[in-house]
Amino acid sequence: MIWAAAAMAFYQAPVLSGVIAEGTASLAVEQIARHYLGAVGGTFAILGVIVLPITSGDTAFRSLRMIIADYLNISQKEIAKRLMITIPIFILSIMLTFMDFNILWRYFNWANQATAAIALLVSTRYLFLKGKNYLVTLVPASFMLYAVTVYILNEQIGLGLNYTLSLIIGLFIAIGLLGLFWYSGLKQKGQLDSTHVLLNDHLSIQEVRAAREIVL
Repeated sequence: MIWAAAAMAFYQAPVLSGVIAEGTASLAVEQIARHYLGAVGGTFAILGVIVLPITSGDTAFRSLRMIIADYLNISQKEIAKRLMITIPIFILSIMLTFMDFNILWRYFNWANQATAAIALLVSTRYLFLKGKNYLVTLVPASFMLYAVTVYILNEQIGLGLNYTLSLIIGLFIAIGLLGLFWYSGLKQKGQLDSTHVLLNDHLSIQEVRAAREIVL
């Protein structure tokens, strides 16, 4: 947001697009940083901009490796088993660098919004199981799910369908997914007893264990 505000103050509307087209967003960052902070301060700001995606990328790779290892039940104590997951991830990542960045960025934007929809659905399930007001997350989750579905159906990076057709098909897909989500939620809630840790996450581990022992 700070960089966006700086760009709006530094450039006129058509100029920024030309700068980005000429040298990508990095050129705009360099011009803004050097103008407001001078040579020394601007250099430190640019280094900060460089370090940030590096550390974010390292965290993303590490998280992805741990998620895959967890799903496949692969121990990560040995270096060989770490490399068994890490090397294919790096190979795929290197392949992605040969893609048009603008197209890749659009996939990232879509995935980002899809992740937001999933997070809202997870929050909805939690509130539902806890007997709380789940509508506060279900309503935006439904909208987000429909939006990301229509987008990937309509855009050229997806199926490239007609916009009107995408709206109709997206509506059926969203309703179908929400129906499955609701059905699985009812099924899960019916399988939980009053001592389940999910329903007692406000208690300490010792209190949860004590409650289970009383029931047993």
